[in-house]
Amino acid sequence: MDDTRKAEIVPEPLGVVLVISAWNYPFLLSLDPVVGAIAAGNVVVLKPSEIAPASSALLAKLLGEYMDNSCVRVVEGAIDETTALLQQKWDKILYTGLSCFSLFCFSWMVMNIFFLVDKIYMQLACLFKLYKYFLVYVILEFSGNGKVGRIVMAAAAKHLTPIILELGGKSPTVVDSNVNLEVTARRIISGKWGCNNGQACVAPDYIITTKDFAPKLVDALKTELENFFGKNPLESVDLSRIVSSNHFARLTKLLDDNKVSGKIVCGGQKDESKLRIAPTLLLDVPRDSLIMSEEIFGPLLPIITVNKLEESFDFINEGTKPLAAYLFTNDNKFKEEFVKNVSAGGLLINDTVLHLVVHAFPFGGVGESGMGAYHGKFSFDAFTHRKAVLYRGFTCDGSIRYPPYTDTKQKTMKALVAGDVIGVVRALFGWS
Repeated sequence: MDDTRKAEIVPEPLGVVLVISAWNYPFLLSLDPVVGAIAAGNVVVLKPSEIAPASSALLAKLLGEYMDNSCVRVVEGAIDETTALLQQKWDKILYTGLSCFSLFCFSWMVMNIFFLVDKIYMQLACLFKLYKYFLVYVILEFSGNGKVGRIVMAAAAKHLTPIILELGGKSPTVVDSNVNLEVTARRIISGKWGCNNGQACVAPDYIITTKDFAPKLVDALKTELENFFGKNPLESVDLSRIVSSNHFARLTKLLDDNKVSGKIVCGGQKDESKLRIAPTLLLDVPRDSLIMSEEIFGPLLPIITVNKLEESFDFINEGTKPLAAYLFTNDNKFKEEFVKNVSAGGLLINDTVLHLVVHAFPFGGVGESGMGAYHGKFSFDAFTHRKAVLYRGFTCDGSIRYPPYTDTKQKTMKALVAGDVIGVVRALFGWS
């Protein structure tokens, strides 16, 4: 090698990666991180969500048929399979936040181990094992994405495995009074009900607007909802059904809360036999209501009213940091204040959801809404170790770095560290 110095950053694959994907966009949320992990040179085990069993089976079939099984492998199943996966050592784990049944089983496993430690509780441990399906069902109904994220982190911590968590949260939509009302209403509807009927991690979770402007916004939303889904939205072929009876019951519970049951200004119709809930607007929902205490993940959209729109900053920041935050306004100064004061995984001005399709953007949460990011080049980076490499030759081997450390060497080194060129010259020539 010649004597010229060279420095570079060499990306290298992390190794074996586990991807646990969600049910609401089963192909996108499975293949997007898998593509990035393979592109970075890793091998991947994909665990699709059992809540979307047909998609899971198709992924297993197609990837098994057309991909090298030494490169990517699909593991189907629920409780037992995910428990086994989480017990293994991985070089990275990515969890997209909604594969509920499989991941909650890990909390059951922790409880089971706790009782197994002491022989006194051996029989109780067996009882837990017999009723694990019941326990998982109960946990599913009362746990949120943040709790599941902590379970995944606990499993990863055992092996010091780095993780990416894409969780979710209550994504706010702030609406100013100076907007194009028709376009605003259409874009909110597209992001909320056009995306799986609200079953999307970045769907608008609630609206904040002023008391004076709220009636106009409600009227505009009503008009556009009827234009999109008809007078009987439960019969619309363009409106997604709720994924399961468990989620239907959860959403029904939010609507039946005494604090909000009288706040419905549009929608509210349900058909349990078809797992359908109409787009529903709720006006002046109390901040301490059940619907405002958790991510809705469904077709219900509360509207919070304030006296001044600037109050929205405090309202948003009083809660946990969301995965997305939206603002509709023509006020450039307010846009700047929004970007400056609101912390979220991503922000979008005058639209909803579309920031996800910008391939140059990272996608990920912050705080309770997740950690790490992927999409596009960021997926490659997420599954790569950037290894710093410095090459040197054998010339220019200055004696200053070697003992004995004379006064001249020490003065020269201090001058170099300080960036004092004149001081270096003075030290080398022995000028005090």
